[in-house]
Amino acid sequence: MNNENKSTATTNQNDKNNQDFKYSLSLSYVPDLEVLKRKLETDLKIELYFSYSAKIQSYFNRTLKPPSKPVIYQIPCSCEKAYVGQTKVGAENRMKQHFKLISNDEDTKSDMVQYYQATK
Repeated sequence: MNNENKSTATTNQNDKNNQDFKYSLSLSYVPDLEVLKRKLETDLKIELYFSYSAKIQSYFNRTLKPPSKPVIYQIPCSCEKAYVGQTKVGAENRMKQHFKLISNDEDTKSDMVQYYQATK
């Protein structure tokens, strides 16, 4: 049998094997699933493939958040004063931090929160 006939025979065998399966399924690899694999393939005609959950591409395909920009911000007070602050985490994150500290009535080093707690 020459190489061309061997290649054709292998291709025909692969086509026959692929036609035997109705569905394909890919699962994260877990040890000792070979028994399940054989059962799915023989009884249900489901071809099972294993993959690893931590693939290198999963580290590169994540949606990247834009880095927060340092800002100087001002919060007006009902007493006609204003608090001026500076942050490296971005204004939105810093406002959430202030709100959380005020809501939880926590002791803090934040001058704005201390002033709010003293005047409420």
